Amino acid sequence: MQLLLLCMTALLLLTSANGLDARTKNAAKSNSYTPPPPPQGGRIVSFRPSKQTKASVPVFANSLFKTKGTSNAKRGVIGLTGKGRDGSQTFPDIYQVVADHHALAVPNFYEARDRGQSTTDGVHASYLNATRDMVWPEKSVGSWVTGEDAAEGGLGNDYDLAGAQISSYDVIDQLVRLYSDKSIYPNMQDIVVAGHSAGGKTTVSYSYISDETPEGIRVRYVHLNSPSSIFSESHRPLSTSSCSSYQSWPYGPQGQQPRYVSSRLQAATFARWVSRDVVRVTGNADTQTQGDDSDCGATVQGGRDRLSRNYGAWVYENMLAGTKTDLSEFKAYKQLQKSGLKSQNVGVFNKRLAIVDGVGHDSTKMFASRIGRQSILDDHIDQGPLPTKQ
Repeated sequence: MQLLLLCMTALLLLTSANGLDARTKNAAKSNSYTPPPPPQGGRIVSFRPSKQTKASVPVFANSLFKTKGTSNAKRGVIGLTGKGRDGSQTFPDIYQVVADHHALAVPNFYEARDRGQSTTDGVHASYLNATRDMVWPEKSVGSWVTGEDAAEGGLGNDYDLAGAQISSYDVIDQLVRLYSDKSIYPNMQDIVVAGHSAGGKTTVSYSYISDETPEGIRVRYVHLNSPSSIFSESHRPLSTSSCSSYQSWPYGPQGQQPRYVSSRLQAATFARWVSRDVVRVTGNADTQTQGDDSDCGATVQGGRDRLSRNYGAWVYENMLAGTKTDLSEFKAYKQLQKSGLKSQNVGVFNKRLAIVDGVGHDSTKMFASRIGRQSILDDHIDQGPLPTKQ
């Protein structure tokens, strides 16, 4: 009997060792290439969003971003990438605005398919460390955009998730909390969450659902050329008759939702959302449809292109809130009037629309524009040229 127990124990130990050895080999294989140096002004920080696991998220960071010690930054910026998981593009786009005058962190939510690859989308360099970095489920529109949990941890020993449930929004929460930590950032006054395109959509959804409200620090959410928004009830600028999913997350508050979202949805009211400092920045040349979100849930928000949807969402939010903003120049105004949308007459409306003249779907130009810079740095933001009668 004792001999049998010894044999079984040895077998279990051997199986475990082989499993660990296999993970180590997979990690080594997936780390078989050396990424280029980070973009100018940047470095890669392995950010651990949960104490439950050693798995990390790679963050492109400038010199004022600290996870320990102290930083004299008064403003902390969190940049969110496009669907290409292109932190190597997003970091320099925002760094050109903040330089090393403000803290900057750009978390990169990689997917399992990025392991062992030199790029994420055939263009932008990958900085994924397969040994320690967690990855998100593979979807046509990034699962991290909608707030899903990481699919698995790193491939190295002790870098699995260890049962931790970590949403991409949890990672943003932890960065907000880090910036709010007065022992590290004693002078922090403002936090800005900003993203372009899919990063803009991530910002939209996060601004709607997050309950992070750090005491004594102003938080602003800036979404640039977002492909869609969140409509908190059933009216839309365009007909929904052939779109049964138009109210499903992330286009509305219904349908199947990620864990993070479902646990906070009851508190995420329209009135709370529009009371926040949320800036909608759109380029008035962002009218192409190629590569855009083709889901009908996005289209019914105003049209086939991002500009029409951003205008549609702006009109909807103002009409539902009962503001006195003149919306007569927007095509969506008449469409929503016909839909029977009724005002909720909320008390506070802090949302803003800013239009970058002559710029299309270009992250670099959007952030570099006067309005793009103002949206990150200033209290005042120019509105830009409103549309003529549509």
